[in-house]
Amino acid sequence: MSGSLAERKAAAYAKLEEVVNELSALIDEEEEATEHSIPTAWVLCVGYDTIDSEDGGDAGQVVLFPRNGSQAAWKTGGVLRQVLSRIAR
Repeated sequence: MSGSLAERKAAAYAKLEEVVNELSALIDEEEEATEHSIPTAWVLCVGYDTIDSEDGGDAGQVVLFPRNGSQAAWKTGGVLRQVLSRIAR
């Protein structure tokens, strides 16, 4: 990959924004929305698994990728709270 780390990160977040906008447009089409929703806050949540070579156990971490790499904590928290409440149903 070429470019500095900062350039690659900015390009990745731009791609994420494109994906969010496209998925939002698809939802509007599926629901035949008369008013289009505009995504203003989001967070990509990724779970990673790693294998411990010493004992063969697995462990991992969860990494959050908020809009543009940084957004207000209350926005990220609000999105995640909504997700958790829907999962709990």
